[in-house]
Amino acid sequence: MGRFAIKHGFAGNIGKGLSIWSQVHVTDLARAYIILLHWLESSDSNDIYNNPYFFCENSHEVTWGEAATEIGRVLRHLGKVKSTDTQRILKELYSNCFGAEFTATVIGCNSRSRAIRLRELGWQPREKETLESLRKDELPIILKEKEPFRGHSKAVAS
Repeated sequence: MGRFAIKHGFAGNIGKGLSIWSQVHVTDLARAYIILLHWLESSDSNDIYNNPYFFCENSHEVTWGEAATEIGRVLRHLGKVKSTDTQRILKELYSNCFGAEFTATVIGCNSRSRAIRLRELGWQPREKETLESLRKDELPIILKEKEPFRGHSKAVAS
């Protein structure tokens, strides 16, 4: 969404930006995998197959509209977009976000989960919340890129 905003001059969302997603920092996710691997090593395979699903989230849900607003605020402050106002992303521009066939699903739908089972294994999130990470980590990395963003060459994980 940051690359899209830089390329098109506005922070965008799908519809009203009300879709909400659970969030997790990638480092917290890595710690969750380590805990799961240790649990798998010490577990009976029947226990594993009874419920193989684990969710990972940091208890802070963010709407895609909130993310777009923060992107617009940061990029406006840096002179990369003219306004902090978000705009609706037109279908013709979906290929510049998460691809033509996935953008509406990724930033237009809800995805909410709870890491109950991971917490029962001792996992706890410790890293930055999403909007802080966006401000301090992700947008600065994107702003250092030399080539203009041309969209994702393949489907991307969200």
